[in-house]
Amino acid sequence: MIAQRRNVPRGLSLLVALSMVFFAVTASAQNAAQFIKVGNNAYNSGKYAEAVAAYISAIQTEPLTATKAYLNVARAYNQLGQYAESAQYYAWFGELSPDSSDLQKANAELKRVKKKIKAGDPTNILTPTQESAIKSLEAAMKSGPFLDSHGGGAYGAYDIILKTGYATPKLAAMKVALAAGLQKEALALVKPELGQPTASLDTDGWALIRERMAKVKELDPAGVDANATEGVEALAEGWTEYAKGNYADAKKLFEHAISLKPQLLAAQWGRALTMIYDFNVELDEMLAFIDEVEALYKADGSLIETHFVVLRAIALQNAGKKREAAKLLNALSSAP
Repeated sequence: MIAQRRNVPRGLSLLVALSMVFFAVTASAQNAAQFIKVGNNAYNSGKYAEAVAAYISAIQTEPLTATKAYLNVARAYNQLGQYAESAQYYAWFGELSPDSSDLQKANAELKRVKKKIKAGDPTNILTPTQESAIKSLEAAMKSGPFLDSHGGGAYGAYDIILKTGYATPKLAAMKVALAAGLQKEALALVKPELGQPTASLDTDGWALIRERMAKVKELDPAGVDANATEGVEALAEGWTEYAKGNYADAKKLFEHAISLKPQLLAAQWGRALTMIYDFNVELDEMLAFIDEVEALYKADGSLIETHFVVLRAIALQNAGKKREAAKLLNALSSAP
């Protein structure tokens, strides 16, 4: 049966189609294979525009490995009479799958599609909206931020690109660069500020750090330092729990962050603070750990002796050694 050809939805209509397909796939299984399955069902039912949207989602999810989606979307575009788009996706399929058993048949289909393209027809399949969004992404990745409190920045531009239906092999490099940028930005933000033992972030600030790490995992976890991602995420969760007064939970999270990324000074400081509230920790163990953390800050060039003196004094006072604690604090107050 030859289905009636119609144009694939553009602009807002394409966004609606993509959204429908996205939510047709359960949140726990949003991968390329699932999107391809949805697309195949739509294609076999003659719903070619819906098939295109599903295959586009598959490519956006796995730009280099969802090769079958490139071939299938090329065929769906052909059914819709959008021959330039069809030809381009056939070409990308050939580039990504040079050894595929489907390649010979795909090349034959491509030749037939090219014959349907009329002289003077536009060959650039990118829409003005997509071109503008790509420029915005490139600019944001150069200047930052990669993610702001409003969901903007480089990630916001990338999200807009996806919503336009942009799906090409170049998305893979975009994902890698964006994930690396988000992680680098987060690591810079959690680094203690000059003269301070930890980062100057409030609860919302730490929540945004966690969101950055979630985006990194979503984009390309294999392309970045996994320990840094998990460590920063645990660090942010630790300070969130600390702000709530959940010191035992915060201590465990700081310890987890340290096990993954010992260089996270804010996690080292957090663990030292939470140890003070853990009365099961012996004084000698606590003071020894404070010495270790102080050495790390000194090695990093961020030594802030005053804070560590106060920390030792609190530990001594909690252990019932009030005179020794007072002696430390008096020496601090009389220092030039």
